[in-house]
Amino acid sequence: MCYTGHSTLLVPSRLWRKSDNVNEIIETMNIWLLTLEKRGCSGLLKAGASGLAEAFVLSLLASKFSHGHLEVDIDPADLLREITVKNLSYSPDTKISISVHLNSGNRPYFMISSNSQVFACDAACLNHPIAIGRSNVHIPIKITKPATPILYISHNKNHLEQLRGTIHVVEVMDAPAHELGLIALHRHGHRLGGLPIMFWLMLGALMIIFHLFLFKLLYSEWKKGDTMPYNYYLRQRYLRNH
Repeated sequence: MCYTGHSTLLVPSRLWRKSDNVNEIIETMNIWLLTLEKRGCSGLLKAGASGLAEAFVLSLLASKFSHGHLEVDIDPADLLREITVKNLSYSPDTKISISVHLNSGNRPYFMISSNSQVFACDAACLNHPIAIGRSNVHIPIKITKPATPILYISHNKNHLEQLRGTIHVVEVMDAPAHELGLIALHRHGHRLGGLPIMFWLMLGALMIIFHLFLFKLLYSEWKKGDTMPYNYYLRQRYLRNH
């Protein structure tokens, strides 16, 4: 039943803290190992480095293998960034690739492919299972009330169709769009987009200085009370006439 629990992408947390020395790195590693073990991944951890890597990936998406299928239970609110998982072992002969993308409206969706045929359905499996092969297939991300996994994958199409009758929800809707500020915060560490904060501060300062200079120039002209036209040639003509 690896992995049971919320996504380990949660920040801030002790799983992602900055380490300044070897002892802190070892402590963080131990926290990861203990978390994965207590969340049902002890079997994978015993498989060595490859099992640890798979348990780590499953924890990021809050995914678990359960009674004939793989389900992804990450909160759509956490899908603020593009995520790509390649060659996740569903079975000894089946490797699945799952990607999370944001469309033009900032709504998340899945792109899924597999080296052998599997079937997938979105939240609550209300739609008919879709065959997944080597070409990427678009799967929308929906949310349910009460909350249920947002993706199910299985070798057995009939299994997913039967699973539909066991998922009891009162509402299914498209995942809401994310705010641009939150997306920028997760991509760049701040809400101001991809450019450094210092750039925006300098740009703001230059704009303020420019407007102050423009105001001073207009104020000086107003104080002079000079009504003579500003056109150079007209100015010369008026000067000759006087």
